[in-house]
Amino acid sequence: MPTDDLKLPERLFRQGAFVRADEGAQEDLLELSFSSDAPVRQWWGVEILGHESDEIDLAFMGSGRAPLLIDHRASVDSQVGVIERVQISAGKGRAWVRFGKSARALEIRQRVLDGELTNVSVGYRIHKARLEEENDSDLDVYRVTRWTPHEISIVPVPADPSVGVGRAQSEGNVVSIALERKADAMPKPIEAETPHSGPTEEELAKIRGAAAEKEAVRIREIEATAAEWNCRDLVKDAVRSGMGADEFSTKVLLQMGERGQEKISAAADIGMSRKERKQFSFVRALNALAYPSNANFREAAKFEFECSDEAAKKRGKEATGILVPADVMRADVTGQTRNLATTSVAAGGALVSENLLASSFVELMRKRAVVMGMGARMLHDLEGNFKIPRMVGGATAYWVGESEDVTKSAAAFDQIDLTPHTLGAFTDYSRRLLIQSSLDVEAMVRDDLAKVIGLEVSRAALHSNGSDDTPKGIAATTGINATGFAANDPTFAEVVAMETAVSTDDADIGALGYIVNAKMRGSMKTTVKAAGTAQFIWEQGNTVNGYNTGVSNQVLDQNAFFGNWADLLIALWTGVDLTVDPFTKSTSGTVRVVAMQDVDFAVRHPQSFCHAFTA
Repeated sequence: MPTDDLKLPERLFRQGAFVRADEGAQEDLLELSFSSDAPVRQWWGVEILGHESDEIDLAFMGSGRAPLLIDHRASVDSQVGVIERVQISAGKGRAWVRFGKSARALEIRQRVLDGELTNVSVGYRIHKARLEEENDSDLDVYRVTRWTPHEISIVPVPADPSVGVGRAQSEGNVVSIALERKADAMPKPIEAETPHSGPTEEELAKIRGAAAEKEAVRIREIEATAAEWNCRDLVKDAVRSGMGADEFSTKVLLQMGERGQEKISAAADIGMSRKERKQFSFVRALNALAYPSNANFREAAKFEFECSDEAAKKRGKEATGILVPADVMRADVTGQTRNLATTSVAAGGALVSENLLASSFVELMRKRAVVMGMGARMLHDLEGNFKIPRMVGGATAYWVGESEDVTKSAAAFDQIDLTPHTLGAFTDYSRRLLIQSSLDVEAMVRDDLAKVIGLEVSRAALHSNGSDDTPKGIAATTGINATGFAANDPTFAEVVAMETAVSTDDADIGALGYIVNAKMRGSMKTTVKAAGTAQFIWEQGNTVNGYNTGVSNQVLDQNAFFGNWADLLIALWTGVDLTVDPFTKSTSGTVRVVAMQDVDFAVRHPQSFCHAFTA
């Protein structure tokens, strides 16, 4: 039976969703729904959020200062935008948000536009509630008659997807609110002919014991998950908030990715400043390696060798020649990592030589590998074998009869293993070229090395069969979708069948697109979708059936790929190890530069891809 006050968490959360971007009032605003008056089951009762004008306080949310956050984290780094305005209509709350200009804000906005992030959650506080209906066999129903929303967060997975309510509560504070009572919800007097004395002490003891055992099982499962994934610091909040074991497993899965990236970055960098990163010269290093007895070249490359030694020491790995530090590999002169694309001048397609000196080696390699440009995720500077947790199955809902127990089910997880495979590639330079100090020569050397490695990474990510010492690419991954082309040139129906295969597995979200080679692109430019339409498979804007399409001659003839390229992981260990062979082609005055890079690939969800080919 309810009392005259209600004990509630200080902050509560509710699920919402982004609406199509073009529904915003302005081009740079995105619209979302963040609340509704639909009944929602909370642990303390069934909650109905009132949406009348006198029930919701929108003063702060409508001020233009309310934050758009990531995962309800109240920190400057987690704010990616502001809430421009809000509106309540037809029992729903809508908001128009504007993303900021930081690198993270722009990344999150793009992931929203791509359909990768669609869930939002509103943080709010309840001030008054009214008991609407009492239930002896179920939860009581409350209408919240005064509440204040104060922030909206983008979340990858709602805390309680089954009902759309976030139960996770990091603050853990509990407040007591005065409880209004509706007249018709007051308990009815007990009739004299049906006396009820309540449960006996023995029955109460059994109830308490069952509840205690259930709670102990929940805590044990949470602690076991935390121990397995080395995240015991999350246990306290999870136990205190009443979070379920399955929900905790999902939270761990999401946070492991973030922590892994932080750990990788911190371990790989040697702490070079912006000036030092720009100062690092591939050409000076190669000259010193090519002429080890030349004191002038060794002195000129003193800084590069010091950086290499520090990088090798930090990773516990000796360089064969010179090890390019992670700072130089992936950070530009602003200290930020940039995602370059070759599809437009603004995105990096028109970089010139003097800019290339300031760009990271990995970003140059990204330009050369079409799979990276399509949205594949790169994990930089790993150490040792690396494992990524993956959810492979969720809990199951069951229909049950009255007084029947629900069948227990739980989420299932496995691990994606990433193991280094060494890729070696070489390119030849004249001795005279390497002794030049021109910035254009430095840029050309970086670009050449990136091209040699990047093209092979692109090919192997698609077609490597995993035999001998090679990593396994998409085509050889167990569980991907496969369709066939009846002839060398696919029809429009055969192309669409690739999308259908992915969609049937509910995997048609994220960075979707095709990859074909130049020969198939030519065929698509001359093949009509249907007779008499004058519409060709290859569309203006380099799209096929509306999807971005990459072209690379690393794709085998009569082969094509379609999928969510964000589900392809490209892992890189340490930096590029550069060695020089001045002897093999010494008679022609040529120096051979060998670049070694440890690489592996993994597909997060095989059903996200389809490989089609002519049988």
